[in-house]
Amino acid sequence: MNIETKVAISEIEHRVVLVVDGEVKETALQAGEILAPLENFNDFVKPRWNGNAWGESATIEEITAYKRIIQPTNLELLANTDAGMARVVEDLINILIIKGVIIDTDLPEITKDKIKQRQDLRAAQ
Repeated sequence: MNIETKVAISEIEHRVVLVVDGEVKETALQAGEILAPLENFNDFVKPRWNGNAWGESATIEEITAYKRIIQPTNLELLANTDAGMARVVEDLINILIIKGVIIDTDLPEITKDKIKQRQDLRAAQ
């Protein structure tokens, strides 16, 4: 028994089908669809079958946007940690005040206001 996974290709879509001994199973080929091998299909953002092999049909802009979603930049990764880091700094300041390492008056008013605002927001939840 020969079992393969192939791609059914039409003008509108690509879909994966199971082929057993040369016969498509669990679904029928639609009018105009052809079968292509699945190898390298996932190597492309917008795969296109040229009759012999898969190639890329996405524009540079589409590829760049896709990579940005899949692989965030270091700046995006850094930005994603900002909220957690703000909480760490806030907790650290509170610990230093409790232990007497710094006193409340050592902090600028704007810093105290921001910490108080965050504490109030958390308390309201």
